[in-house]
Amino acid sequence: MTTCTMFATYTPQLSRGLQHADPGLLGSQKGDDEKPLDTDRMQKLDDALGRYDQNFTHHLRIFANALNYYAATESVALLGLVSNLDWNRDWGMSA
Repeated sequence: MTTCTMFATYTPQLSRGLQHADPGLLGSQKGDDEKPLDTDRMQKLDDALGRYDQNFTHHLRIFANALNYYAATESVALLGLVSNLDWNRDWGMSA
């Protein structure tokens, strides 16, 4: 949950960083010179988003494992939720 909260809090800053890295996203204005894409800033944004993704995936795996344990030991009713969360086993990332 903390990872989601941090991502939601920093989304405006990430958006501003993306606009500064690629001014073409703001739309072309007449008379303005096109600034080139700032590849260093784009790489930093990609790294930051990658860390958010890794943290979210890590915590989702922990949650799915705990939920699977409780479904096996406490209540079979949780198995439906486990199967919906664990449909591809790795959430798009290799282990």
